[in-house]
Amino acid sequence: MTRSNYATTLSSLAVTNAVGTTQEINYGEYAGGMVHVPNGETVVTLTWWASHDGVTYEAALHSVDEHVTPITYVATAQTVAADGSYPIPAELVGAKFLKIVGDVAATLHLSLKSS
Repeated sequence: MTRSNYATTLSSLAVTNAVGTTQEINYGEYAGGMVHVPNGETVVTLTWWASHDGVTYEAALHSVDEHVTPITYVATAQTVAADGSYPIPAELVGAKFLKIVGDVAATLHLSLKSS
């Protein structure tokens, strides 16, 4: 059995403040990566959306505390700042397609890594 480790970079990822207009990320073959926020960008919050077919997107949710019943789920979001690099949240592993919605439109860079 061979194992391939490879990375790819989307050099220009267009993020908007609406899921319908933000650029799609084909994440199915990857298990992690980084979001790079260039110097000068004003985006502060990134909210993640997931899809099984690349057509219908739902907010990517994660549990707040699995030891409390009932389990509470919230949107997967990150607070970011310009001139920083941030890991793609681990709970998104397994998503086939992703979109990032920002609080404002921005151009980000994305590096993806297979397992």
